[in-house]
Amino acid sequence: TQVEPGGTVRGSLVIMNHSPRAQEFRVELNLPPGWTRESLEPAPLSIPPRQEGVASFALAVPEAAVGLHVVTADLGWGDRELREWTEMMVEVVAAVPERKD
Repeated sequence: TQVEPGGTVRGSLVIMNHSPRAQEFRVELNLPPGWTRESLEPAPLSIPPRQEGVASFALAVPEAAVGLHVVTADLGWGDRELREWTEMMVEVVAAVPERKD
């Protein structure tokens, strides 16, 4: 995913509940220094038995964040925790000026 410095990057997590009963999942995003979470919905995420659920998020990218960054997510349900369960690569690129021919 690419975003400009100072922009907002959006993403989502698809979580499969393999259990025979409904589960409530917790998602914790691990962000690069200076980044902030604008939203994470729904939180927590309730998923019926043997079905998928989706958690969507938006992150504010600081102006000085040019380069390649990794966002990871921890996932929990009941007494279980999966640290850095998934990742997203974000490339922050300076705006390319429009060509005037």
